[in-house]
Amino acid sequence: MKNILINLTISFNVLILSFFSTSGQTNVSGIINTTTTWTLANSPYIVTDTVFVTSLTDTIITLTIEPGVIVKFEKNKSIILKDAYLLAEGNSNDSITFTSNSIDPVSNRWDGIILTNYVSIAIFRYCNFNYAKNAVTSKILYNGNGSVGLFNCSLFNNIKGVYSDYNSASFFIDSCTFRNNSDWAIDLALQSSIKRIKHSNIIDNGNGVSISTQTEMENCIVDSNFQGIKITTAFGITIINCEVKYNRGTGLYGYDLGYNTIISNNQIENNYLGCEFHSFGNVNFTCNRICNNTTYDFMLLDFGNTLNLPNNYWCSSDSATISSHIFDGYDQFGLSIVNFIPYDTALCYLNTGVSSYEAEDSFLELFPNPSQNYLKISTSIFNQHFDIYIYNIYGEFEYFKPLNENNELIDISSLPDGIYFLQLIGDKKCISKKFIKY
Repeated sequence: MKNILINLTISFNVLILSFFSTSGQTNVSGIINTTTTWTLANSPYIVTDTVFVTSLTDTIITLTIEPGVIVKFEKNKSIILKDAYLLAEGNSNDSITFTSNSIDPVSNRWDGIILTNYVSIAIFRYCNFNYAKNAVTSKILYNGNGSVGLFNCSLFNNIKGVYSDYNSASFFIDSCTFRNNSDWAIDLALQSSIKRIKHSNIIDNGNGVSISTQTEMENCIVDSNFQGIKITTAFGITIINCEVKYNRGTGLYGYDLGYNTIISNNQIENNYLGCEFHSFGNVNFTCNRICNNTTYDFMLLDFGNTLNLPNNYWCSSDSATISSHIFDGYDQFGLSIVNFIPYDTALCYLNTGVSSYEAEDSFLELFPNPSQNYLKISTSIFNQHFDIYIYNIYGEFEYFKPLNENNELIDISSLPDGIYFLQLIGDKKCISKKFIKY
């Protein structure tokens, strides 16, 4: 087939976007300044030079990538969003892949997908990210109104899976797997906005998760990294129902923890060091299982008053045995003393556990979509209780009600116009679908 070269230009002879198409391949580079779809029919897309997705007017534009598309990047190339949307939504049968174009790829081959500026938003569902520097990066966004959502994604063999710069976008990570990323699987330690990490596996990376202020982490497995979870200069942290185990360094590390922090119902065991805390502030630390770590189960390197850690399970009912696995002021003069009594005898850490949520779009239909006033929910699941949750594109909660029947009509007229995600959440199952309100 004869090669076709299409050059799109605007005034001032600015190159907008170039496509070089052959049978089964589309080369892309330059600037995309109109709403565009990358189709399965034209896959794979080869990013031969960095692609900038940005509007030359005040209109927000969208790059949509269809299920099944493969995007391959030449060395050090990337996709950069500036005041634009990226919707890469695969499904359980047909995922989307972002990877290196090298015949012998290793991590750091391409630079990743990068959000910049004020309102950049990226949504990834059933996507695979391989061999990047930082697979998904959010850089300075001024007052942090951008948003990144990763749902049912796999991030393997990168330097970092996701990374945020200072005052950056909100991140919503759900039902994802991070493996063999050589630095941090998730590095959201700087002042990005809301961060939610749920139902995800962070296994066999250089390090696991680095987080700071306004982070919720629930129902995750952090296994066989060097450092498991690192919390720095933070308040408003929630870590609940996580398994932190077999990490070669510290399972849970905290520095300068502030108010409104909850660490509860976690299992922290078989790490080299279980927990290490510096400047331990007003933290609700209860109902955790902390056992069988190689050196110490708990190390407190703080100076001040006694730290009370009641109602945790230490795999022993003997106070002397428990104390021998805690490093505090009894081991080094001047450090604070850890008071662990009363210890948990009811095994309250077992009251909740790691849930395995499953997302299956095929069981859920929304009509009409887009919709103005009413949305009909149709699902083929019977004899199970589900609740309806609606979140806006920033991950903010908007609506809740129990699902009463398999074909139910809900009133969405009060929602502002925009893109939303409707979730049906039941016992170990989460079914999700996007809709547009106009």
